[in-house]
Amino acid sequence: FGLCCLAVYECVRRKTPRTYAPRIQLGHATPPPLPTNFPLSWVAPLMRLDEEQILAIGGYDVLVYLRFTALSLKIFGSFAPYAVILLIVNMSASYDDGPSLPNLFTRLSLAVIPERDPRLWAHLFGIVILTSLTFHWLGRECRWYTRLRHRFLLERPDARVVFVRR
Repeated sequence: FGLCCLAVYECVRRKTPRTYAPRIQLGHATPPPLPTNFPLSWVAPLMRLDEEQILAIGGYDVLVYLRFTALSLKIFGSFAPYAVILLIVNMSASYDDGPSLPNLFTRLSLAVIPERDPRLWAHLFGIVILTSLTFHWLGRECRWYTRLRHRFLLERPDARVVFVRR
């Protein structure tokens, strides 16, 4: 299904460039020309754009959205290998409540591990790792966002407010 959606997006993007690249029509900050000779040939040059170029072309909203997406991928990508290990740990447990498990999801879940089993430590260790990594990267992104917000406020004189009282 995902490949079908990607194919439809690629076809529609080529037919209506004004919809998917409206800032090109404005002319104030145009991105470098992207190759269009092959499907998805524009992805690699787009991934090589640095933050200053993205800021000039797309603005603050685009840059923050892309950083958020990259953070999500970073968290998922760093924990996915350990999740595979947890699936293997769960499959190694025996289920004693009946002759067979209802479905594959239950067999791969924490439900098959009995109380006080040493395999529960693997899950606790995984939660600690995931939480620590997430807090670390969220802290870094919050500091980055704060610097970006200060830069935005310094660049725009109309963003400052003066409050006068009698």
